[in-house]
Amino acid sequence: MPHARLALIVVAALVLAFPFAGVSAQDNGPPAVDPALFQGLRYRSVGPTRGGRSTAVTGYRSRPYTFLMGTVGGGIWRTEDAGQTWNNISDGFLKVGPVGALAVAPSNPSIVYAGTGSGGVRGNVSVGAGM
Repeated sequence: MPHARLALIVVAALVLAFPFAGVSAQDNGPPAVDPALFQGLRYRSVGPTRGGRSTAVTGYRSRPYTFLMGTVGGGIWRTEDAGQTWNNISDGFLKVGPVGALAVAPSNPSIVYAGTGSGGVRGNVSVGAGM
């Protein structure tokens, strides 16, 4: 009977240790990737062509590829193709360039609320003019 108990303990130890087999304390990252896989890739600008850094982003529940971006100096930009192209939609409507907050009205996706101004304290911050 003592041999059966010992055998049971050994089997239990092996079963419990099996999920950790081959794992060492140094296994803490993804496997190395061959840099040659990236040689064909080239950086490209997808726009927008002006506007500065993005300070606000929102989207439309009913339009999965349409997003709005508020920028620190270029107003509001819209993409309808998931970011492949961007068009400014605020030129001529806003009195100032920086947009710090955006929201699409849940009741009507044609209504966009924009809070102007930049919330980040930087040397190039412009003041807003309200909603």
